[in-house]
Amino acid sequence: MTEWYDVTNNEAVKDLAEAQVLYIDIREPEEYLEEHVPGSVNIPVSRLAQTDWAPYQGAQVMLSCRSGKRTQINKAEILQKGLGEVYCLAGGIEQWKSAGLPTVKR
Repeated sequence: MTEWYDVTNNEAVKDLAEAQVLYIDIREPEEYLEEHVPGSVNIPVSRLAQTDWAPYQGAQVMLSCRSGKRTQINKAEILQKGLGEVYCLAGGIEQWKSAGLPTVKR
């Protein structure tokens, strides 16, 4: 069963970044292209149901959107995808940046 953890502080974000968990950004492609976490995977919220989640089965995943709201709204659907531990960035990519971690900008 997938475990869900809300990440609410910058030290935890840094620890997860160092642990090299898979970062999945659920923002729409245009938002993702504007700025995203290096090495992240973009699975837009509009495509959650159509995505093949098999490559991510059992994986430790950090999920985020811009502020964390879309991730929380879609929590029930994401929990059904067979992931391992899921860490939800409560503050989204904005929290990632406030932790001083790098992003890729268009």
